[in-house]
Amino acid sequence: MRYITAELNQGRLGHQMRDQISARIAAKLFGLKYVHYLLCNNSKPWEDFLGFGEGEVKYDDIINKNLKIVEISDTPPCPHIPIKKVEDIVKENNQDNTFFIFKNSTWINESSDNFLQLKKEVFNELKDKYFSKREINPIKDYFNKEKVNIAVQIRRGGKWKDVNKRINSYLYVENKSFINLIHNLNKILNPKKVDIHIYSEGPEKELPNFSQFSNVFLHICDNKYPELYNTFHQMLMSDILVALNSCFTIFLGNLTQNFVIFHKKSYNLNKSNTSIVWDDDGNLEQERLKDYITNKFDYTYLNGENISKLISRIENIKSSLTRI
Repeated sequence: MRYITAELNQGRLGHQMRDQISARIAAKLFGLKYVHYLLCNNSKPWEDFLGFGEGEVKYDDIINKNLKIVEISDTPPCPHIPIKKVEDIVKENNQDNTFFIFKNSTWINESSDNFLQLKKEVFNELKDKYFSKREINPIKDYFNKEKVNIAVQIRRGGKWKDVNKRINSYLYVENKSFINLIHNLNKILNPKKVDIHIYSEGPEKELPNFSQFSNVFLHICDNKYPELYNTFHQMLMSDILVALNSCFTIFLGNLTQNFVIFHKKSYNLNKSNTSIVWDDDGNLEQERLKDYITNKFDYTYLNGENISKLISRIENIKSSLTRI
């Protein structure tokens, strides 16, 4: 038996989940046994809440056994290691009782169909674990079931600044981008049938002014338990999740069963009929979103102009069928 895990760093939850998922996918790719490494930073509350380690071999259970340790790492601060390099390391160490460990936040990602299929399998397994936990410890979502509920994460408070307190332009999304995005969502969808929930740690003075929108609700989230769990669950259960180039919302975007609007800077490489992309100008792909809304709800949830276009399209189809 050969094993693999990711030694999780002391970073935020999203980074740790990215690294853990890399190890889970690598286990499937190379026929290895996944070993669960506990989340850092108050790990037990998150472990109990998520349930991802249940039924898994634990790191502490085997690390002291007589195993050959092989470390896999690349250059920080964002050590995205090529899969071919990992494959070569695994092939070179083909002896039984070998334990591969991703170190220094090393992670893998690829756009091949095989990789994305394995990634989907991993997230389906994690969904089962998470929702099994919610059957035991349920959390009620507070969304209006008569409306389309959209969750948007806005991270502020220095989270996008480097050691010199300069804004990282690759990660930071300007306030005007969120305002433009909400304008566009309200043009595509019927504002009277849409609630947009903004989730942020604040501070509120760094956030956009949403007073011009009657369907926007701001949630300033304390970085404390159980509020963290509640925020996690509400965003996961939203009808539409707007994700940043943030490991946290990218992770949620893959875990959710609903529609996701990923930021174009995101490293997420999903090919899905239930996800689209938005950019720094707040623009987004519209047709797939309209199809999702009309299929899950109905055409009255679209903006009036879009309803007219939809009806016209249906009439054209009917006319074509009649001629046939």
